[in-house]
Amino acid sequence: LNQINIPGTHDSGTYAIEIGNLFTPVIDAGRILYGKTQSLDITEQLEKGIRYLDIRLETNKEKEIYLSHGILDCHNKKTGGKYYLKEVFDEIIYFLNKNNKETVIVHLKKENMGESNEERYVKDNELAERIASYTVYNDTMLTFNTNTAHKKFKDFYYKPKQSKEMPMLSDIQGKIVIFSRESYLWNTSKAAIVFSIPDMGSCKEYSRGNGANDGVVCYPTLTKDANSINNYRIQDNYNLEKDDKWDMVYNVLTNNVSLRSACIEDIYF
Repeated sequence: LNQINIPGTHDSGTYAIEIGNLFTPVIDAGRILYGKTQSLDITEQLEKGIRYLDIRLETNKEKEIYLSHGILDCHNKKTGGKYYLKEVFDEIIYFLNKNNKETVIVHLKKENMGESNEERYVKDNELAERIASYTVYNDTMLTFNTNTAHKKFKDFYYKPKQSKEMPMLSDIQGKIVIFSRESYLWNTSKAAIVFSIPDMGSCKEYSRGNGANDGVVCYPTLTKDANSINNYRIQDNYNLEKDDKWDMVYNVLTNNVSLRSACIEDIYF
């Protein structure tokens, strides 16, 4: 999986981060300015070719699990409510049901889980149980259409054999692969591959020509695992203007930019 280029989006669930009523235009302007990074919902992104989703999680006093960007909760225009994690999984499964040769990576991150407020805090073991119940332990039969009458939700998830591994594409076609900073171990079964992305917000100027360029901080990171087969390259310079972003994407795809370690101690040519 780490030997192919995979297009992804940053803060993938933020297409409807505004509250969206007549009494909140000023608040919504701030929410959009700070938190909106996407204009398409998850299904639309998948249909456009995105195969890596950056999913940030929040909870509330009811201990619901839904998407957020920082302290801003994301909304789902199709339901009029919050954008719940289960809805994201359902959208992806519906897509994979129609495109069974595709693979979708879901990178989960605890964004605003209420650690400072005991009332709304979902502890790690409880979160692991919830994630497992949505995914590798979900025995619910599919009801999307007759083509999936004999398939369960859990059949659409890749079940890692170990916390750190890089599966072959042939083993994950038609499946969701969950990456996370946590393995979400529950009842000896792992739902996620442990995978961390360093923050890459320092790069604000990057040009293929003679324009302004912030240099080394813009280089994609190369994360080296003790087992070299698990090395992976990441480009997530989320503060770039659109033209600079396309310049960076072009250079990454044509292998025309150096790499760096996450802490910029090492440069790889």
